[in-house]
Amino acid sequence: MLIAHCYRVYPTNVQQQTLRRQFGSVRFVYNYFLALQQQRYEDKKKHLSFFDMCRELVELKRNDDYSWLYLTYAQSCTKDSKT
Repeated sequence: MLIAHCYRVYPTNVQQQTLRRQFGSVRFVYNYFLALQQQRYEDKKKHLSFFDMCRELVELKRNDDYSWLYLTYAQSCTKDSKT
């Protein structure tokens, strides 16, 4: 027998800002690598593996334009979260 529980949360303003920052960063990183993979596909290059993208993300964070990515948690989205 399966039992489901529903919960509703009421985050504070600070928590709402943190969640927005997290979701925005995850959305940006996802779209960035999606566009990169699509460009590589169009250029007939080999696709990047998960580990290649992790290395690329570290380099992206080191770029001054994307240093705001350091403000979010590193484990926002991992390979295991897809399952």
